[in-house]
Amino acid sequence: MTAPAEPSSALARWSDRFRAAAALTLDALPTLTADSLTRFADELGHRRACDRPFLAYLHGLDPGPPPPPPPPLPPPRSPALPSQLALTDDAPLWWLLHASPADASARLDSALTPGPVAAAPALAQPTRTIEVATESELAAVHALDLLSTRLRRPDLARRAQGAAAWLIEHIQPDNATTHPWAAHVFVRLGAEGGSAEALLYADTLTHNAMVALGRPDRLSAHVLLSCARALS
Repeated sequence: MTAPAEPSSALARWSDRFRAAAALTLDALPTLTADSLTRFADELGHRRACDRPFLAYLHGLDPGPPPPPPPPLPPPRSPALPSQLALTDDAPLWWLLHASPADASARLDSALTPGPVAAAPALAQPTRTIEVATESELAAVHALDLLSTRLRRPDLARRAQGAAAWLIEHIQPDNATTHPWAAHVFVRLGAEGGSAEALLYADTLTHNAMVALGRPDRLSAHVLLSCARALS
């Protein structure tokens, strides 16, 4: 009987898989610069509030000034679900990656909901379509995990994994809009926690990002590169 793979070797294989998938798209694109960052869009011309801070952090670029705060989203559905953060959108988390560690930690602490870490969504769930809500939730989990590494705060990684566990139980990965946000978090949960469901979730997110074009779209390729680096 073959012994199960060590978590470290499983993580390395997934990192290689993510990196190879990202290269299918990124190898044919010019290197992202601070100038091209401001014009970044996917193949359909779509831009998202998280694009600039996410891509700038991934590639070590200046993101420029953050935009003014958006108007508040509609209140959560009733009854409101408990959540890891008193936030309704992922974009503020990406901008915290560009704040000083002390400022980022302080602002995160003010947004973290009290109590023990549990299987709960990262974000308070506002009233919006399931696809948009799922994508924002996954992106928040991704950002929270990167913040845990940057700030050397394992408690944030535990919260990211708690949110991932909630997603596995309640939200199908097909509800996301084909961007494989937080795939590496599910890989860790599966490889280190023995969750086959988590590995299937990561596999589905990765597969869905490749279906339309036979390769990742521009944003998904950068997301997969981020996932690969997070597991390295």
